[in-house]
Parts: sequence; C-alpha cells; structure tokens
Amino acid sequence: MRKAWILCGLAVVLMGVLSGGFATGVYAQFSSNLEGVVADPTGAVVPGATVTLTNTDTGVSQVATTGSQGEYRFVSVAPGPYEVTAAAKGFASHKVAIRLQTEQTLNVPFALSLSSQSQTVEVTDKAPVLDTVETRNQLTIDTEALDSLPLPGRDQLGLVTLAPGVTGLGVIGPGGNGQSTDNYAAETQVTASANGRSSTGNMFVVDGLDITSNITPGVLNLVPNPDTIQEATVQVNTFNVEYGRSSSIVEVMTTRSGSSKYHFLASDYYSANWLTARTEFQPRETFTMLPFHSDNISASAGGPVPWLKQTYFFTGWEPLLSLTQASSQITVEDPAFTTWAQANWPNSIGVKLLAQYPSVNVSRTGVASTGSSLFGASSCGTAAVANIPCALNLVDTGVFNATNYRNALQYNVRLDKYFSKDRMYANYYRTSLQTGGPAVRVDHGSPQQYLVRSIQANETHTFNSRLLNEAAFGFLRMEGLISPYGPFHIPIITVSTVWNTQLGVSKAHENYIQHHFVWKDNVSYVRGGHEIKVGYDGFHGDNLTFFGQLGSQPNFSFQTLPAFVQDQVYQETSVYYNLLTGQQAGLAATVSSSTATCSASSPRTIGRRTRS
Repeated sequence: MRKAWILCGLAVVLMGVLSGGFATGVYAQFSSNLEGVVADPTGAVVPGATVTLTNTDTGVSQVATTGSQGEYRFVSVAPGPYEVTAAAKGFASHKVAIRLQTEQTLNVPFALSLSSQSQTVEVTDKAPVLDTVETRNQLTIDTEALDSLPLPGRDQLGLVTLAPGVTGLGVIGPGGNGQSTDNYAAETQVTASANGRSSTGNMFVVDGLDITSNITPGVLNLVPNPDTIQEATVQVNTFNVEYGRSSSIVEVMTTRSGSSKYHFLASDYYSANWLTARTEFQPRETFTMLPFHSDNISASAGGPVPWLKQTYFFTGWEPLLSLTQASSQITVEDPAFTTWAQANWPNSIGVKLLAQYPSVNVSRTGVASTGSSLFGASSCGTAAVANIPCALNLVDTGVFNATNYRNALQYNVRLDKYFSKDRMYANYYRTSLQTGGPAVRVDHGSPQQYLVRSIQANETHTFNSRLLNEAAFGFLRMEGLISPYGPFHIPIITVSTVWNTQLGVSKAHENYIQHHFVWKDNVSYVRGGHEIKVGYDGFHGDNLTFFGQLGSQPNFSFQTLPAFVQDQVYQETSVYYNLLTGQQAGLAATVSSSTATCSASSPRTIGRRTRS
C-alpha cells in the first residue's frame, strides 16, 4: 500500500498593500473576490459608504462598508452574475452588473455623483473592461462556450489547448483503466502542458477538490459532465501554495448551482454506422460497415428547494449506452486436432483444457497448418512429433468479430443553503463504467468495471464584513476491477509458434482502489489594505492493490504442438510450481526444460488474496 500525506498548518499569508489589491485564489468552491474604492466626483474617497453585492441568480446579498480609505472587499465569493450597488448619504446610488469568474479577483471602483436631499437618483454603470488587479495568464471557459464549442465524446478537457501558453493536442493520452474519449474513465490523461513541463505536472480541481491522481501524476480520476460545469479556468502561471503540486497547467472547474428559478436541460448525442458517411472507397455494394452505435444522453435540473428558504439544488445525469464492432485476424486450433488429441492423449492436461475451453467465437477462413506442412513429410506420424498424422488439420486461420459494449452512468447532486451569517454547500459525484465483450474461447471474457465517487462540503461563517471562517472537506474514491470472474483455476497457457490464442484469463480479478482526502480551515481578516489569512490544509492519499489472484496465476509456454499434447513445458513464469506435485515451489524453481511435466495449478492456491 502506498500512502501520501501533506499537512500544511498555521500558514499566514499577507496579500495586497496600499492599493488594496490581492491576487490570490482560495483553494475552495467559493474562490473569487471583489474589491474596489468608492470616491466622489473630485476623486476623494468616501468612507462609510454601503456596498451591496447581490447574486442575480439567487437573490442572495452581502453588504460591506467602505473603510477609511474608501476601500471595500468581498472575499470567498462564488463565481456567477452579480449586481454591485454603492450608496452613501448625499450621493446618488450607483449600480454595476458584473460576472465573477472562477478564481478571479475583480476590481470595481465607483465614482459617486452628488444628489440633493429632495431626490433619489440611481445610476447604472458598466463593469470595467480591464481588470487592473489580476496578473495571471489564464483562459476562462464559461457555460456558453461549453454549450457551443464542439466537444468530441462530450469531453471538455480538450479545450485546455485554447489557453495561451499551452502546447499539445489536448486529446486523450495513452492510458488504461477504461480511458476513452468521454467522461467515464477512472483515470484520464490529457496530452497538453505549459511552462515547458510535461503533462505529469498538470493539476485538476473541481469545487476545491483535487481530482488529480496521487499515484499517477497529471492524470484525472474524475471528468465531470460539461452540462454540470458552470465554468472552468485554465491557468498556466499560478504558483501559489494552494497549487503547490502543479508545475504546468492548473484547471479549476466550478460546478453549476441552482437558482431562484427552475431550469431543465436534456440532450441526446447519438451516432451509429447507418449515420456515417461513406467515402468513394467504401461503396455500399462491396464494402460492409461494421455496425455500431453510441447513445450519450444528458439531463440536468436545478432550482429552489420547496419550503426551504434560500436553499437551492442542482443535479445532472449522463448515461451512455454504446456498442462497437471489432474484427481481427487470428489463428486457432482445428476441431479435428482437438478430437484426435482427446482420443490419443486423453490424460494430457493441456488437451483437457483445450477441449473444455474451445475456440467458438471465430469464423474460420482456412487451414493454416497440417501435420505434413508443420513437421515435414518425413517426421509427421512418428513418435518424434507425438504421432500426429500427416493429413490432420492442426491450425486454422479465422476472423474474430466481437460486439463490445461500453455502458456508463455519471450523475451529481449539489445543494446550497444560505443563512444570515452562514453559507453551506455540498456536492456529490458518482461515475460507473462497465466495458467488455465476447472472447474467442468459452468463458474467457475480460469485462472491466470502474467506480468513482466524490463528495465535497464547505461551510463559511461571516462574523462581520471583515472577518470570516471557511471550513471544507473533500473525499474521492476510485476503484477498478478487471476480469472479475472467469476460469481463474487454470494457468495462462500459450503455444506461441503454433496459434496465437491463449488458454486462461489474464489479469485475473485485478482490483485496485485509490483514496483522496482533503480538509482545511481558513480564517480571513481584512484590515486596511491587507488581507490576513491563517489556515490549515491537510491531504491524504493511498493506493490499495488487491492482486492476490493475479499474482498467483502461473504462465506456461510451449514451443511445439507435440510438447503441448505431452505436457512438456518449455518455460514457466510468474508463480512457480513443482510440476510433479502441483504445489508452489517458490521463486527459486525457475523451469526452462523441454522435458518437465505441466500440472494445472490448484484453485485453492490461485484464489488466495494478498494486499500490498
């Protein structure tokens, strides 16, 4: 078992001097900030002015009072659309519509105009075009972009290459664990990087939870459905303590939340062979396109929770039903050879297994080898080749056509609750994936199952306009299970010089689990032109591998067909057994002999689990 611990305690950060600027992001779901200075028409600051920040989606408001230098700040704010209103006695109130982005600190100054006591004037301004506080190099991908840009496989990770300073194709990189061009793999790698670093330096965050694998750097354990993402920022030059594990790209994704109105969205992305355009080299008369289909559905809903004041929900569901056709050229044993071997070598373990697990899912196209072609006319039929007849068909060529399935479901549920001085948030994701298909031999299929679950929770208490405490917790669990069932009691048997279809299931019951735990508590205090933050961050990760059955399965290889029917093993790898007793012989019993006797491994031994 591999464990990783990162503990950061009593970290004090001083941000912003004189002008009140502080360009840093809180490592949490509520990661944006708003600041500015309120002044009169002459440019003199206005202390004691009231600044109100209202979320136009939910109607939830926050109030701040300008300090002696006319400054105001809102920290730990969720990204989204807002209205900012500044008002002071003797001045007309000013209102500005803004949109805060993820991980953004936005500067919105106000210049109030005078107003007589007998009239009330409201002035609506525009948000500043240039944000003078931020110095980061980043790209923000909002909801509109996620809806309008082409997303192969409904995967939005490829959009990272649109950010300045990012190199690479942005496509899914090499990997396993169910990886494909969609949102369901337990481990996903993106071929993009920045700052001259490799993709192993990338980091991905969802609502404050680091979803980057703690075992495989730069790999995601969770790819959210783009319909559940409000926006994502791709940063290439943000090197602060919150993102200390990254040296390349940092992508921070903010999930959608409910609003004061109900919203519903549904879509279906369907593709099939009959919808695929043919080229001039694929005429319908002579070219048969293998059948396939992919049905990728997405639905989301959000709004207020009935009978609960200032409580909002959002949920998104994305099922996948997919079938693909695969075709390959293979070589297998001829049924006539199996029948002959059963009659002439009835006690051979290899022959018994060959008869019990025959090659059935193959369209035979011809005979590749007979006794005479494989051994020569002078040797076939003699004891030197186990008396295999010259005219006996031994090996066939054929085509293996498989209909493979890829079925998955991802969903999330998010709740937001606002009190007078407290804000609570929780979000849960669950992704399940099943892949597999038929095998050439009976009971030799290798299905794969993956399950990813994550939850994040955040509670923020506001003591006053200058002091707040934010506590958060995140957890992610990823599990992969390959070949969960099959004839694990038989070893892996190959006759590499004769046919290329093995006996035995590889990766027998390969099971692995990863855990991520993140917890934190930060206190933020604004004083004059400074923000003081004292906090504690913790992280724990582990990787559990249950490879007992996988590691207890021996591999036997045979050089020739006569050696196979006579149980004459050429080489054994993995776990070593005494070939006469069938018992484990230890690591020293390396077998490399053409005269040793093969014994099938014990089911009781192979079924033993170990944890490492």
